[in-house]
Amino acid sequence: MWSRLVALVVLSSTAHSFYLPAYAPVHYCPPSKEGKHCQSRIDVFVNRLSSINSLLAFDFAKFDLCMPEDVYHPRENLGQVVFGDRIINSPYGVTFGVSKKCTFLCKKEYAAADSSALAKIDFLVNSIKKNYNHYWIIDNMPVTWCADVDSLHGQDSTSFGVQCFTGFPLGCHVTEDGQAKDACRIYETLKKPDSVFLFNHVDIVITHTPVGLSEDGNSQLISAKVTPRSIKHPDVGNTVDCWNPQLSPLEIKHPVDKEHLVVKYSYSIDFKERHDLKWSSRWDYILTSISNTSIHWLSICSSLVVVILLSVLIASVLLQTLRRDIARYNEGLPGDELWNDGWKSLSFDVFRPPTNKMLLSSLVGSGLQVTMVVLVTVGVACTGVLSPASRGALATFILVLFVCMSGVAGFASAVIYKMYSGNNRKTNVLLSGIAVPGLVFGVAFILNLVLWGYGSSAAIPFTTLLALVFMLCCVSEPLVFLGAYFGFQRPGVEHPLRISSTEVKTSHRSLLSSSRCLVGGLLPFVVLFVPLFFILTSIWSGQVYYLFGFLLIVAVLFIITSAETAVLLCYIQLSSGDYHWCWPSFLSSGSVALYFFIYSAYYFIMTLHIADLASAVLYFGYTMMLTLLLFVSAGSIGWVACICFVRTIYSCLKLD
Repeated sequence: MWSRLVALVVLSSTAHSFYLPAYAPVHYCPPSKEGKHCQSRIDVFVNRLSSINSLLAFDFAKFDLCMPEDVYHPRENLGQVVFGDRIINSPYGVTFGVSKKCTFLCKKEYAAADSSALAKIDFLVNSIKKNYNHYWIIDNMPVTWCADVDSLHGQDSTSFGVQCFTGFPLGCHVTEDGQAKDACRIYETLKKPDSVFLFNHVDIVITHTPVGLSEDGNSQLISAKVTPRSIKHPDVGNTVDCWNPQLSPLEIKHPVDKEHLVVKYSYSIDFKERHDLKWSSRWDYILTSISNTSIHWLSICSSLVVVILLSVLIASVLLQTLRRDIARYNEGLPGDELWNDGWKSLSFDVFRPPTNKMLLSSLVGSGLQVTMVVLVTVGVACTGVLSPASRGALATFILVLFVCMSGVAGFASAVIYKMYSGNNRKTNVLLSGIAVPGLVFGVAFILNLVLWGYGSSAAIPFTTLLALVFMLCCVSEPLVFLGAYFGFQRPGVEHPLRISSTEVKTSHRSLLSSSRCLVGGLLPFVVLFVPLFFILTSIWSGQVYYLFGFLLIVAVLFIITSAETAVLLCYIQLSSGDYHWCWPSFLSSGSVALYFFIYSAYYFIMTLHIADLASAVLYFGYTMMLTLLLFVSAGSIGWVACICFVRTIYSCLKLD
């Protein structure tokens, strides 16, 4: 049964892409056959420009590129707005079936005496040096740029081949010592030392497949690929020449050494018909071209086998030891040494309420909320509902689900607080609703101020912030109160053993200095290690993450490993005569967040190559938010596992 379930989940991550009714295909046809069942106009939308070397994204208009006469913004959902999508229409005129060869788009002139023009050139040059990328959209598909990865990264090997990216560079530059950077590595004409080149021409190739009867001329778009080029067009009027090999590339110099600088933008469009491709699988060439996919799968399978073996080993040894201890204990007499040995001597103190029980119950409740959000989101994503075609759907689903799951936090916190005989219930409910969500929102607000200060388009608009505050105060908090109401109304959890009126003094060490709190997160981090790299790459490098089937397996395996590790450390602590297990169980499992933060810092240094201070602040700020959420989630898993373990073993003891 379990093997079939695992196989089904794995197959769901490897199957070809499919679409649910969230987005219907659009039929295109030539202008002569346009009607209510098909259209000839193909809209080209542009999104904000961003870079792997900077977390400051900017609007398309910020770069002084060609703008349409009438700018309009398509409707965006909550996830798109929160995560920085700023989509507008573009001036590129595309008609289905109508090819264009070297078409003039617009002209920009920068006078040397104009300070505002120099500022625009300066911003453009700095953006090219930071490798900012365009992100275009055609028919709800990203316009891709396919390039040889080995040449792009300056490698001599041929291990990766051609990879298609969901964006294409604004330009490229060559250092003073003649070292070509980024896209300049793959263009033989862009090798001049100490130069900055602007890609002012794009060759767009749109692939389509026919549908219906051939005489109707209807087609569905399969892909849109772009090849950027740098061309210094002739200075005569609006004349453009895209095929003259004698023309040099367009070099952007600052300060402008002429009276003025003229930049002409142009484009070409071509259409290709393919009969062997289907609209339902048009995302496959993007997803399958992501590098290191085979390594990703092999590493996850290896980790899966290792962790399962360790889990079985831990569980079997621990269960055998407990069965022997309980049997010897129940066969002995009250005066025997077994009654005062190890964990059995803590029978009347093990259920004593911990210090700061209100904080513990609130953190466990919030952690269970986060855990439920992750499991439900990954499970739904495996079905294909949250496909990449539904732009912003994943982020919107997470935000809405997190708010709706607030009742889980209130209910769990109330049950735990009541179990520990807490009296200040109102404060407990308030703390459960605002502790973790309020801290996350506070950090996000501070980071948003940084984005506002730099004029980045990634800053959340003020009205959207008000909407998030409304969701937090008027939706999330009432749900916390509702969940807490049902939690306090249900019968209290009865401990299997009574608590002694006299507390036994133990020689337990400080929780913060205990090595168990650090060891507890090591094995769960091993489970997360491999997929974590690809998740971080998806977040910070703009790649599409699609292995949700494996991610679901990793999430379940992470929960099992965290629970078993927490139970093992709890047993070791109880066996040493220390009954203060509540906070250690939470902190030991939650320590996986520390390893996550360390690995994120390593990823920042070795992969992203971010140099500016603002981007570093943003990166570690967002990482702190993820670290907090992982801490409470893993900690709650460890605490729940330990409370179930403690109740189970002590309920097996026969006491008069």
